[in-house]
Amino acid sequence: MRRLRFPAASFDGVLALYSMIHVPRRDHLLLLRGFRKALRHHGLLLVVMGRDDVPHDRDDFFGTPMYWSHFGGERNRELLAEAGFRILWSREVGPIGDRHLWALARVR
Repeated sequence: MRRLRFPAASFDGVLALYSMIHVPRRDHLLLLRGFRKALRHHGLLLVVMGRDDVPHDRDDFFGTPMYWSHFGGERNRELLAEAGFRILWSREVGPIGDRHLWALARVR
């Protein structure tokens, strides 16, 4: 995800469900800016980000090593704005201990 290169304004929408949380959070603004660049004017982003502050964690996920890294919900909303998005809708969903921030945002 960190190395995807699409021409500017290539897409009307980008969907990133449960993917960013497996990339080091230090790169999340870079990812969001890449999504922003790839979107056309008024393009939409539907993204699932972390809700809790998790700098990094490695765990066994049903027998497979898994990596997590994300900021809390409020910081993630700030990152969306910094990357050039206006949040149309956001919601923290899921059971306690496994909650995620879903956000629908439009290019400003």
